[in-house]
Amino acid sequence: MVELHPYTDIHGREYAVIITKATYTVNPATTSLSISPNQVPIQKEDQYHAEPGQSSISYPSDLSPIKKATDVLVLGHAYAPDGYTSSSVDVSLCVGDRQETVRVFGDRRWEKRSGSWHMSEAEHFERKALVFENAYGGVEPSPEQSEETPDMTRMFCEANPIGKGFASPKSASGLIKNLPLPNIENLSQLIQSPLDQPLPSGFAAVAQNWQPRLQYAGTYNDTWQTERMPLLPLDFDSHFFNVALPQCQFIPHLTDKTPISLQNASPSGLFSFALPNESIVINAMIKGSKQRSRAMLDTILIEPDADSVMLTWRTTIPCFRKFLYIDSVDIHKEKL
Repeated sequence: MVELHPYTDIHGREYAVIITKATYTVNPATTSLSISPNQVPIQKEDQYHAEPGQSSISYPSDLSPIKKATDVLVLGHAYAPDGYTSSSVDVSLCVGDRQETVRVFGDRRWEKRSGSWHMSEAEHFERKALVFENAYGGVEPSPEQSEETPDMTRMFCEANPIGKGFASPKSASGLIKNLPLPNIENLSQLIQSPLDQPLPSGFAAVAQNWQPRLQYAGTYNDTWQTERMPLLPLDFDSHFFNVALPQCQFIPHLTDKTPISLQNASPSGLFSFALPNESIVINAMIKGSKQRSRAMLDTILIEPDADSVMLTWRTTIPCFRKFLYIDSVDIHKEKL
């Protein structure tokens, strides 16, 4: 799947963005990738698990003009080993020599015993969705509010407002009782008390209005509206276009043959493959002038439940005041 889109940077300079996307099937026996007969189209906008704003992103938009790093995302579940049930399981993502591990728990709640807060025993599970709804975050607990008197003062987790376990120091003790704990935690930041506020963990895509993406969006104030709109603000940082959590972003961009594996994110336990030994080369003719560039692999979306991997390459070609003069774009693969 290939698409061509225009892009204007913060200085008003024009670019041609060429997006190439391929869907592969992973052969569990050989861990090799083969082109899937069912190619997933380029995603025009963020797709959510349920209501936008009230749920997490399942498939992020592919229309970013540039990404400074390769995003590695996982859309799937944590599985208890060997088809049994478990109260917790560690899910590891290994990319080259880097590893990110989260611990996935069964459902738990805060209980008060002998004057102290304790976690309830984690329930056993067969599989648990690796989504931000199950990670740390959410809105501080509050008494039920009527529509006539909504509570507009409740604090929330800016990095994940739809998660579980968030409480502020002002939260009443009685409201923390039975507060659900997150199912997904970082091994280095395991929660010890109801007021702990670790960073959300996982392998899913971060929404545009969540931290840490939001810090790169720039300032949209009256000055921007009167002096720069529709250009992006001068303090906009293109790192905003990366959607993975920082620990799942890779600089420099990932290249051919990089081994990738997931542990306990599929019924078989291990899901692994290596990136294809090829690159995408772009030859564009713009007003009679040939420009050659090599696209960067900047998005890897892994779906272990479907034995599927989606790879997205992107190149951004300068074409100042010449976008309408693009004569042709030739895209081909080269072995490395």
